[in-house]
Amino acid sequence: MKILITLGILLLTASTSDVAVSDQCNCEKLLSQADCKAKQGCNWSTTTSLCSKTDSGSTSAEGYCGLITDASACAKTKGCAYVDSVCQIFAGCSAYKGATDAECQAISKQCNSDGQAFCVDPATCTTYKTAEDCTGKGSSGGSGTCVWDTSCREQKCTEADVTFNTDAQCNNFIKGCVTTGKGCISSLGLCSSYSGDVETCEGLKGSDGYCKGVDGKDKCIVKSCTDAEITYTTDTACAKYQIGCVTNGYGCVKSPLGSCSTQTGDDVICANKKGSDGKCKGVAEGKTCSVVECKDAPETYTTDDECGKYKSSCVTTGKGCTTSRGACSSYKGTSTTCDGYLGSDGKCKGASDAEAACSAKVCKDADNTLNTDAKCEEYQTGCKTTGKGCTSTLSTCSSYTGDATSCDGYVGTDGKCAGGASSGSCFPKKCSDAPNTLTTNEDCSTYQTGCIATGTGGCTDAGACSSLLNNSQCDGKSTCQWKPQCVTNGDCTDLKTEILCKTVTLQNSNTCWWVGGSCVPRTCDQAPNTYNTDSQCDAFLKGCLTKKTGCVASNASCSSYSGTKATCEGFTIKCTNTNSATDTSACIDPVCTDNTDATTDDACKSYHATCLTKGTGCIAASANCSAYPGTSTDICGKFTGSNKTKPCWWKSPATTCADKACSDADGTYTTDELCDKFLKGCVTTGNGCVPSSQNCDAYTGLNQTGCAALSKGCAKREACTAEVTCSGITGAANQASCDAVLPNKCVFFNNSCVAIGLCSTYAGTSVAACKDLVNSSGVKCYWTDATPNACTERACSQIASPADQKTCTDHKSSCARMSNGSACEEATCTNVTSPATEKNCQDYHPTCHFGKVNDVAVCSTGSTCATFGKSNTASCSTIITAQGGQCKSSTTVTNNCENDVCTGTAQNDCNTKKVVYTSTFQGTAAAQLCFYSGSTCVERSCANANTHLGVTVSSFSQCNSYYELCVFSRPSTGPTCVNGNAADASTSGCTLVQGTQEECLTLTGKYKTPAGVWEYRLCQSHGSAGTANCLDRQCSQKPDGKTDAICQAWLPTCKTDGNGCVDITTTCTSMSGTTESCQLLTGLVLGSKCQGNNTSTTTGTCVARRCQDNGTATTDADCKKYLDGCITTGKGCIPSTTPCSGQWGNQDGCKLLTGNDKQCWSLSLTTKGACIDRTCAHNTTATTDTDCAAFMKGCVTKRPGCIESTAECTSYQGVQADCEKAVGNGKSCTNDSTATATTSCKVKDCTKLAVDAYSESVCQAYGLQCHYNGSKCDVITTCSQLKGNFISCTQYVASDGPCVGTALQTETPTSCTAAKCSDAPVTLTTDAECDAYKKGCKTNGRGCGSAILCGDVYSTSSCTALKSGNDFTCAWASQCRDVQTTCSSYTANGQSVCASSKTTAGFGVCIWKNGACTEAKCEDLPLSVGSETDCTDYSSTCTFAGTGNGCVTKGACTSYIRKEVCSAAKSTDSIGSCTWDETVVTGTQIKGCRAKDCQDAAVTLVNDADCDAFISGCVSNGAGCMKSTFTCDMFKTQAKCLKDSSLQPCLWNDGACQQYYRCSDLSLKTVTACQAASKYCTTDESKCTPLKICSNYTKQIQCSIGSDGVCGWVTSTKKCQLFTQCTDLVSKVSNECSAFNAKCISNGTNCIDMGECSTYADSETACKIGGTDGTCQFDKDTSACRLRQCSDASTSTSTHNGCFGYQINSTTKCTTDGSKCIALADCASYTKQAGCVIDSQFKACSWDTAAKSCKTKTCSDTKKTKSSECAAALAGCISDGTKCIDQGKCADYTTKEACTAGGTDGACAFTAASGSTTTGTCKLFSQCSDANSDQTACQSKSLTCKWTAAVGTTASSCSNHTCDSAAKGTAKCVTIPSFDGKKYTVCQVQGGKCVTGDPSSLTQETCYKMSQYTYSWNANTKKCVACGSGASSNNNTTTVDNNSTNVTDPISTDHGSYLYVLPVLISLSF
Repeated sequence: MKILITLGILLLTASTSDVAVSDQCNCEKLLSQADCKAKQGCNWSTTTSLCSKTDSGSTSAEGYCGLITDASACAKTKGCAYVDSVCQIFAGCSAYKGATDAECQAISKQCNSDGQAFCVDPATCTTYKTAEDCTGKGSSGGSGTCVWDTSCREQKCTEADVTFNTDAQCNNFIKGCVTTGKGCISSLGLCSSYSGDVETCEGLKGSDGYCKGVDGKDKCIVKSCTDAEITYTTDTACAKYQIGCVTNGYGCVKSPLGSCSTQTGDDVICANKKGSDGKCKGVAEGKTCSVVECKDAPETYTTDDECGKYKSSCVTTGKGCTTSRGACSSYKGTSTTCDGYLGSDGKCKGASDAEAACSAKVCKDADNTLNTDAKCEEYQTGCKTTGKGCTSTLSTCSSYTGDATSCDGYVGTDGKCAGGASSGSCFPKKCSDAPNTLTTNEDCSTYQTGCIATGTGGCTDAGACSSLLNNSQCDGKSTCQWKPQCVTNGDCTDLKTEILCKTVTLQNSNTCWWVGGSCVPRTCDQAPNTYNTDSQCDAFLKGCLTKKTGCVASNASCSSYSGTKATCEGFTIKCTNTNSATDTSACIDPVCTDNTDATTDDACKSYHATCLTKGTGCIAASANCSAYPGTSTDICGKFTGSNKTKPCWWKSPATTCADKACSDADGTYTTDELCDKFLKGCVTTGNGCVPSSQNCDAYTGLNQTGCAALSKGCAKREACTAEVTCSGITGAANQASCDAVLPNKCVFFNNSCVAIGLCSTYAGTSVAACKDLVNSSGVKCYWTDATPNACTERACSQIASPADQKTCTDHKSSCARMSNGSACEEATCTNVTSPATEKNCQDYHPTCHFGKVNDVAVCSTGSTCATFGKSNTASCSTIITAQGGQCKSSTTVTNNCENDVCTGTAQNDCNTKKVVYTSTFQGTAAAQLCFYSGSTCVERSCANANTHLGVTVSSFSQCNSYYELCVFSRPSTGPTCVNGNAADASTSGCTLVQGTQEECLTLTGKYKTPAGVWEYRLCQSHGSAGTANCLDRQCSQKPDGKTDAICQAWLPTCKTDGNGCVDITTTCTSMSGTTESCQLLTGLVLGSKCQGNNTSTTTGTCVARRCQDNGTATTDADCKKYLDGCITTGKGCIPSTTPCSGQWGNQDGCKLLTGNDKQCWSLSLTTKGACIDRTCAHNTTATTDTDCAAFMKGCVTKRPGCIESTAECTSYQGVQADCEKAVGNGKSCTNDSTATATTSCKVKDCTKLAVDAYSESVCQAYGLQCHYNGSKCDVITTCSQLKGNFISCTQYVASDGPCVGTALQTETPTSCTAAKCSDAPVTLTTDAECDAYKKGCKTNGRGCGSAILCGDVYSTSSCTALKSGNDFTCAWASQCRDVQTTCSSYTANGQSVCASSKTTAGFGVCIWKNGACTEAKCEDLPLSVGSETDCTDYSSTCTFAGTGNGCVTKGACTSYIRKEVCSAAKSTDSIGSCTWDETVVTGTQIKGCRAKDCQDAAVTLVNDADCDAFISGCVSNGAGCMKSTFTCDMFKTQAKCLKDSSLQPCLWNDGACQQYYRCSDLSLKTVTACQAASKYCTTDESKCTPLKICSNYTKQIQCSIGSDGVCGWVTSTKKCQLFTQCTDLVSKVSNECSAFNAKCISNGTNCIDMGECSTYADSETACKIGGTDGTCQFDKDTSACRLRQCSDASTSTSTHNGCFGYQINSTTKCTTDGSKCIALADCASYTKQAGCVIDSQFKACSWDTAAKSCKTKTCSDTKKTKSSECAAALAGCISDGTKCIDQGKCADYTTKEACTAGGTDGACAFTAASGSTTTGTCKLFSQCSDANSDQTACQSKSLTCKWTAAVGTTASSCSNHTCDSAAKGTAKCVTIPSFDGKKYTVCQVQGGKCVTGDPSSLTQETCYKMSQYTYSWNANTKKCVACGSGASSNNNTTTVDNNSTNVTDPISTDHGSYLYVLPVLISLSF
């Protein structure tokens, strides 16, 4: 059984890397906007997202008329005529035939009939007197049509077509008409003036805007912006809905748009809205919106542009947006997540997989495969390539080292680098070293910047233009141009001849003009007077306008033009003139206010260039805001007065506008950004706006809040209010609360503070309530039932039956217990009866002492010795008085005791004996110690202090501890102690001590306080030279006392007023501050605080902010934010330079503070006082180094507590194990085994280590201070104490190491010596390496030095790396030099040093200017800077001025005065970039630079969308852009030349577009030119005119064709007549006949038609003129005329050239037979060598000298060795190297010369025979391998074939390029054409190399170009799609056209791989 089965087998073909040229994409197949724009002739629609072929529009000579197909519409259109069944340009009525008005008006509504046969121009309507005459007649005025209405009149505006819905249409109908939206009217009324329903009102326009109807009503109303649908999301859409509406993103609102806070809605609605301050968002609660913040932006926003569009002033972090980028370290992430972040220091990276702070990428860390600046810039902003990686600062080639191989690839500032045969410094490649295989400028430029091709192989330097010898070399240098010599094209002055001046185009595209023998930049007034169109003037110099007799600048006033009123109104700037003006009358400016109906700026500008709208009607642009009418901010806010420089505003109740001012902003303007948007230059006060200023004192009339809100850093200080009273203290919880505000002024009572007073003033009902209260004397109060409702003063009698004496004294210190114990009483010592001992008296009261008075034992206060007595009974020597002094008996025993004296006291008792001195002084204590001096006991005396102490005193403490009366003084006689006060205290203080000015500040004086207490205070300096009495300190002498602590330290009676020290008695109202800072100022007693002040009502002038104006900040960060350089006091701020001692607090407060960069501390946990600098010892509890380091940097633990890490071992305590954990000042510690916990540790003894083998590592393991000395461990020693040789000495560690030896290894060891920095190896080239070699050494670039001065350094890199702190100290300028603080310091070194030097001032760069070295400005920076980034890196105020021009200070365009700067620099203008004009910029005296305008767009912008994207509002002129109000002459292409913005017709004429109505608008001077425009035009020699009947012409030039037929000119009468035949004119003069008609000549009698020579019979006159068959010859013998023959020649008949020049006709030529002329014939027929030149077929002949015959010339007749010479001798010849031969097929050649010339079958390839270089085989060059031996042939196909020269035994080859070889080993891939050029191989980067690739895998950027334009990028699928696959720009899956079949496979993929179905028949037998 046999079964036949058909199987369909799917075969999948592989995607190929080859693409066919024939498959290149057409416009419709391009899928992306970028690809569409890249192909010429294509246009991308942003509406449909489709690419299509650019609509070329009408290229008809008829312009706009050619587009009209309807006859009636054509006739109605001005400038058009319907003739010959087509719409064409209108010539003029007289050119057309029409017997009736209807016939003429069918041609053009502008024409009437003459009633006979022709059309005529119409008259005015008033000339027609009957309805019959009037109806249908054209008119010369109005709309051009008459109507009958009791009389004949012009049409009215209201009679226009109701389809007219634009002002331009209505104005075109009748000048001055405006649209109602449905027809026209002379002046608009309000919407309410229209009647109609909803349908009727829709589309109407009133003076108040667009109208709408209302259901059920018959009157229209004006539309409200808010009526618009929420789908209106653009300003354009809203403006179309209603004039003056703008979008808020969710419908429309009236302009101007308010801020987000004025918008309402929920989260969803708000998210769709926008405000004047940006995008909006919803708030958490409520229905109002708020403006988005930068942080709200999506994380997908990765560019500043995206963030800036999200919200103005936002910048990207790389992953979202922020207001201000922080450094990379401000982000946290991993090595993965940090990537992508962008910081203020550049692009960021992470360190590891663990989350940590990110860091900035470092250029030098980049991969070494990054070999272009673009790649390095992509890696990190500002990186430059070295060719093998990246660097932040590119150096010269000499900074790299290597040989020829390793240097190759490096790039330096001096170009691409090369190296020598051995390793060394690289050097820049020389052009002259380039191989001869480099033959193009591109090759040479790739080899080295600045190289060009020599033309013969190899490269050379591109020198001066004049030195470049050919076009190719000249083209290789951008600053040169070939004309036909190489000239510099930088500036007009470079062009030295007139022809160069007029023909060379400068680099900046500007043109020059030859004036007075020199080349100068063109100006408008240099244009020829014949230039009469704007396009001619603009072509002469961009921006010029015509004045009909030459050109003027675009900003020239109307007075620069002249003409009649009609002429003046026709000029582009819209001038006018009086009705009586002539052609020579100067034009005048129209009066803007004469236009009363224009509603837009464009409409007013079309009236006159200097007019703007004032809402309805026009006003001069120069008018002030006050000239504009307005009754609301909505109206006035639309205007800008004073030439668009002053925005306008409205201030109620005015009826006119006013200049907008910052103060007009309301309280919602709370940021500088909002205020600046409100009006440029405003800043916020936090509640509105004020003008910006540099100084705070420029702001007046603000309160504290307003001043504080200014971004300038301002404040407002006012008088503080008095300290609070006790009753004013709120929130008090205890006595401490009261004392915290008013110390010692209040008592805490009944949960409030009350003023201290009499106890009876306090309410109280119990002892408990009163016992803790005090009176004004500080005595506690009490309570008794005698006054049950009030406290009372304490009295002893209040205590009954006290238990003991203490009970009484506790109640009141002066109470004592009565002897009977019944009560307490006021202590009276004598109340004690019969005391026997001191105890008896003390038990009664502590102030009572036992003694005898008058021999009776009593208790007494014992204030003096004299209280006791008598001397013989009172035991005087045992008594010590209350003063502390000892007593003695009187020598008169009956007298009382007396004061003891020092004299006579034994040495052992002297120094402990206290007596009342006989020389009494007021002091703290009356009794003082005695002093034993030498051999006697004496009273102490300040004058004897030095003697008694046995030393020269040196301090206050020495003097004061010796005797409390003494203070230290430093008189000129030497240091001494002096009395601190006079005996009676009448004088005291610092005036009693002496010293120098400096010493006085350290000396102390003695003072008595008002309370009678003595205290000591520091002194103030005097103003004298040398030693003098010191001065008492005053508070005012400390003007920098910013805190109470500082002032108290200066003088205890001082406090701060926030700025300096003042007396404590200064009232709060005498001090000033902010509300917060006043509350920190001290009142009348230390600890009390003033109150604030009024923050809102008081206004005045702001002042510069200071730290202490902040009274609320609690952290250093808050203070720094308030004002840089401030730190916190815990509450408020002070300057960061304030030391800890200048701050106040207890331990909890002080430990949070810093002072002058030191951490603070306090020893008191509770009591507040001056803080102190923190030390390690202040921590007594820490047990770990970590805790100590956290407490204070540099601390380690001593378990417990902390100690400085530099402390010695003896500072630690502990047992041996504990000590061995300690390191004391870098030494390992230990202790004895018997040590206890309190035993001091000691340093480990290195010498006690006993081991078998010693080494440095063994010694170090034992103790950090232990080192190997060559034999054992010991403490570090000096090198000289160690012995060794060259090797071993370098291995020792010594205190002055490293060491060096002097002995060889084979010699006996000698003492080592300490190495000097200079002993370091020269290979050490960095400071780190040198410092590691020996501490303190620094590199000099080749080794090390000890103290490196700039002059010691030998390398650029080492020089520029030298620092002092954070500042670089050296700069390389021909040698290493000190960086100076000013550039002027380099003046003495000369210009070359200055130019390469740096400074710490300005940008840090110096320049030589005017003979001196000075700091660079932006303009002075290196001209070599190459980018905007380079300039802004110097300063944000700089901008790039273009290649070779360096940087300039960024400013307005008008500030740039050089063309090249203008075109390159960024500007501060709104557009941000500039362009150059030769005219004077308006408002300046500067020629040229202005902000870019529409006209500056590239000519490649050909559609309106692209132009609008260039600058909003621009439209295309066909080759560039123009403003939306335009005239015909602004169009640049014929396709666009249709209508101007006023709908007036345009015509393309003579390569330019012009406005056209009739022939006379064309300034053409020949009939031919006018006829080319329209066959109905002729000329009057100055312009075209419409045809007329022949008899109406008055000029000969016109008399060729008339509306009645062909015309003829009669010379004799100078009249024109209709021509019918030549014989109509009788004339003997042939010129008169030819003037009658070109085909007429004279026969001597009359005019006849020109004919063949033979027809002239016997007319010799006609024969001499010539016939239609050639030059005639008259035979006088036969009186006949015939055609001339060669034999008729009579001169120069013996030469070929003479005969060949004899004229017969175009087909008959002559040569010579040696004597006469003969006709050309075959070469063989010539018998004379003179005629053997060419044959009758014009082929060359050759004379055979031997045969003396002529023959046809062949190649072998020429003996030349070069094919080029053979070809020059005879076409089709080449050389075989010895002779010329016929060119044949390649295979026929056997020599290299012939083979190289090519064959008739194509290019050839040569293979030399063995042993020969000139002979061999030749073949057709059809593949690369054919040229394995032919370098010339191979390199002729260099894009396809790769030539490899022979090396050694390896033969040369010509092989197909691979992707890698075609890219020359780089990653710059190119496509490779097939040998026949029909296909290309696609290449792409893989692994850093170029490899063949599937075009469908190309990226968006490479898809179109790298597929050789055969693929396009599909944005939807994000794939590269083949255009040949049938893809079209609908971005859907496409089908593929299978070229091998006619089947379209529906299963195709979108990258061009195909699925084929192959039917297979399989026979199976079974």
